[in-house]
Amino acid sequence: MASEAISTDSIKKIKAQFEQIAVKSGLDHEQFHSILHAFCCENTLDVSEDKHLVRAELNRLQLVLENLITRAEDPDAETRKLLTVQDMGVLWHCLKGISKVLIRNIKPVIESRRQLRRQARLEGQLFSLPRQKALSIGEVTKKLEAENSLLKSKIEEMIRIAEEAESKNKQAIADLNSKQKTQIDSLNSKIKEMTDAAKEVEEHHNKIIADLEAKNKKEIEDLNKKTEEMVAAATKEADILNRKNTEELETKHQQAIEKLEVKHQNQLIALTDREKELTAAANEADISHKKIIEDLETNHQNKLQALNIKIEKLTTTASEADIRNKKTAEELETKYQKAIEELEAKHQKNIKELEVKHQNQLIALTDREKELTAAASEAEADHKKSIKDLELTYQGKMAEISEKLNRKYTEKQTAWDILEKNLNNTIAELTETQTQLLSKNDKLTKEFDQTKQNMEETYQKEIETQVEKSILTAKEKADTRESELQDEIKKIREDYEKKINDLEEKAIKATPKKKKTPAKAQKKAKSKAKKATKVKA
Repeated sequence: MASEAISTDSIKKIKAQFEQIAVKSGLDHEQFHSILHAFCCENTLDVSEDKHLVRAELNRLQLVLENLITRAEDPDAETRKLLTVQDMGVLWHCLKGISKVLIRNIKPVIESRRQLRRQARLEGQLFSLPRQKALSIGEVTKKLEAENSLLKSKIEEMIRIAEEAESKNKQAIADLNSKQKTQIDSLNSKIKEMTDAAKEVEEHHNKIIADLEAKNKKEIEDLNKKTEEMVAAATKEADILNRKNTEELETKHQQAIEKLEVKHQNQLIALTDREKELTAAANEADISHKKIIEDLETNHQNKLQALNIKIEKLTTTASEADIRNKKTAEELETKYQKAIEELEAKHQKNIKELEVKHQNQLIALTDREKELTAAASEAEADHKKSIKDLELTYQGKMAEISEKLNRKYTEKQTAWDILEKNLNNTIAELTETQTQLLSKNDKLTKEFDQTKQNMEETYQKEIETQVEKSILTAKEKADTRESELQDEIKKIREDYEKKINDLEEKAIKATPKKKKTPAKAQKKAKSKAKKATKVKA
């Protein structure tokens, strides 16, 4: 018991530390004793239930006191005063906590001790009758049996009430089960209705989606058809325009080529005619040259023949006059030889002049031919340049046409891309709408499931609460009935004790002083009283 009580040594130690703190901090005497009294009141009381709390508070208080003592020895008076004054509040809080624990345990322990003493006194009054208080055993036994039967009847009444409460509880549980079944059936019907409604919503949603998909498909087909028609029309228009421009360019190009060919042909004809003329002139010059040469040769031949004739004549004359005048013959021969040489020189000179003239004519013809060739080359170069210019013009026109066609195609392609983008946006919006509808459907399904679960849980909780309430009500009724019975038993016991006291007093007054109760009867009375006490318990 000493280990479970607050030690006096601990109190003394704390008191000494208190005194030391009070001296060092200048604590008021009355304040010190009020704090000490609040802590030390009923210090030897048994506090077995809260001994760990008390010990913890004591240990804490010990540490606080030691800390305060250490800090109170600080040389700085202001700091020491401030610290101790501040920490006295902490110490006061600790003391209040311990005093509360102590005070909380005072009344229950005192009450329990009083009850034990009262019970001991009661047992001593009931079962420790003095021998000088002799009482009629039969009356006591009858009274005890009557009390016993009364208690038995009370107990049977309590059992009957408990059985009735149990049957009522079972009936209430059965009613609750039937009600729960009815509510579950109602919930199932509501769930079925909600499921049917959800199915109808889903069918309607699927129908809307199918209609939207069909409409979307039809719009896509119409757009594709319109686009194909537009592309075909644009392609056809571009082909017609391209063909027309190509034909025009080809016609212009062909006309230009024909003009150039005609011009070139005319130039070639003119050149050919000029060449023919020059050739004819050259032939004529050659013929004239040959004729002159032939004439010169004929003339020379004639002259030679004439000279030969003359020579023959002269020879004849010479032969005739050879004898007469050889000197004259030699002179004639020399003269003849000189004339021949002069004729040959003249003939050679004429030939050279003719050759020079013919050569000059050939050079002039060659120069003219070169000029004609250069003119033909220039004409051919002009022709090629014109063809090239025409080709460049044709290519430029074709590039312009191609650019126009590409621009139109780009515009058509851009329009098609815009249509496709709008279509994709429409499809995306429809998909998003579908997703939203599906998510909304899932959300509604989840909310429905959650609502169903919540309703089931709420219903289950209500049922459990009602069952618990009914059980608690029945238990409270039984407890109330039991307390009433206990009160009745207590009242009966008090009446019984009062009657026993009255009987004891009467017996003491009526019984002679020397007459004693037999030991056997007293023992039997005690055993019956113990049995009655057991029944009572």
